[in-house]
Amino acid sequence: RNAAIGLARGRKEGLVSLRGPRGGGVVVTRLLKWPGGKLMLNADAAKGELKVRVSDATRKVIPGFDYTDCEPFTGDSTALEMKWRGQSLDALAGKELRFEFFLREADLFTFRADTSK
Repeated sequence: RNAAIGLARGRKEGLVSLRGPRGGGVVVTRLLKWPGGKLMLNADAAKGELKVRVSDATRKVIPGFDYTDCEPFTGDSTALEMKWRGQSLDALAGKELRFEFFLREADLFTFRADTSK
């Protein structure tokens, strides 16, 4: 008889991801009522790039929250805070908006609002 014990480890909250192709792709969320706080991601863009823009119900980009304003991410993190130059998502608390994730050779596992101070 043979017996064995093994240990498998997985990424926290990382069973399934949205993956962007080599040329890049965009994933758009449904309309969300933003509670305020920070946009936190679990993502792996170590071989690519991830950026986020914020738009309204008609998909018009909210000024200051376009891809060109976003600080691009090129690493691997389970607790990434997305940032836009000089802007805070707290200013959009209570508004209905969409997140448009640009993924180039990147995996997006989860996103959430962090309303803790």
